[in-house]
Amino acid sequence: MIKKLFAHSGFKKYSFNTIWVLSEKLLRILSGLFVGVLVARHLGPENFGILSYVQSFVGLFLVFATLGLDSIVVKELLNHKENSSQVLGTSFVMKLVGATFIFPLLSIGILFTQNDEFLNYLIYILALSSIFKSFGVVDFYFQSIVQSKYTSWAISFALIISSIIKILLVIYNAELKNFVFANVFDSFIISIMLIFINQKYSTYKIQNWKFNLSLSKKLFVSSIPLIFSGLVITIYMKIDQVMIQNMLSSYDVGIYSVAVKLSEAVYFLPVVLANSLFPALLNVRNKDKYLYKKRLQRLYTFVTWLALTIVFLFYYFGEWIINLLFGIEYSDSLKPMLIHIIASIFVFWGVVHAKYLISENKQKELFYRTFLAMSLNIVLNYMLIPVYGITGAAIGILISQFFANFVYDLLFKETRSQAKMKLKTFILKI
Repeated sequence: MIKKLFAHSGFKKYSFNTIWVLSEKLLRILSGLFVGVLVARHLGPENFGILSYVQSFVGLFLVFATLGLDSIVVKELLNHKENSSQVLGTSFVMKLVGATFIFPLLSIGILFTQNDEFLNYLIYILALSSIFKSFGVVDFYFQSIVQSKYTSWAISFALIISSIIKILLVIYNAELKNFVFANVFDSFIISIMLIFINQKYSTYKIQNWKFNLSLSKKLFVSSIPLIFSGLVITIYMKIDQVMIQNMLSSYDVGIYSVAVKLSEAVYFLPVVLANSLFPALLNVRNKDKYLYKKRLQRLYTFVTWLALTIVFLFYYFGEWIINLLFGIEYSDSLKPMLIHIIASIFVFWGVVHAKYLISENKQKELFYRTFLAMSLNIVLNYMLIPVYGITGAAIGILISQFFANFVYDLLFKETRSQAKMKLKTFILKI
């Protein structure tokens, strides 16, 4: 039976695609963690906190550069292959317009902070990276044809180059602002490599991309729920560092950022699996409902046990990991890190559930649940950060993730089947 499964052409296609994407993401995480450790040690908690705050603040607005188009474009490319040049050209222009729209939004957002002139300068510099991210549409095309190995090659090469540059900055004792410029260069080099891969391996060269106004309206209308959903998810995941900066200090942001960096090092796993297997779910949805449900259940089960394994490892080795990598000055990161790792169970469920909702054209529900979670998280931060400090921020994430990705399912009759599937994952037999 197993031998027959491995011999199946479809299994091989999706498996190899997953392996390539997973390898690239693993390289991204490992290189980011390794370089992040060097940068954190070099800058110290306070300056590392400033860097992390700037990244989080800009991150709150990056959703307007993506316009929630990622999954929508992949789905459009799958369903209308004959219009791929228009889909790619239209989505690229939309992303580029969205990227330029970030800057006036940043100016408005800054008015509600206590930032000094230097912080604002760093924020505007880092925001330039959003322009280069527009070339991410190349990756959407290769995702749609299950050939992500090409973009994985490109991104991996770019990561190696950018990592070397940051290591050199540490060796030559560079100032904080140079690391912000380096982050912008990351996006630039990735865009160059994506252009190269597209021109070499894609059927639809950039010079043949076409903008279609009616298609842009269609994509925009379809993505509106995902834009707002992406916005609340981003606020949900980034607002804690912004609030810590304004309620506590840069030093506290630096300590908390280490906890976030270590926990987010594992958050990429369900994203890779879901993105790579999403076409497989879409392909069987209208053909075989039983197989569709079975694949979804298997994906839920796999990510659940993956999360439980990670919780176990970090519980026993977390303190050792922090002291070894970042040093004793970041030891206060342990408690918030462990709380974030426990939350990974619900984060993993949420990633899979989001793909399910998109395949069922239920983007509005995705927005409702994430908006509830975001609101709850902000309220909890205001209540818990003054009392428990950065540990309170982590508790807020855990509680809000639990509500967003499990309790919400129990509230409505039509979503309880998903809650049952999530609970069923704790039983290995599915």
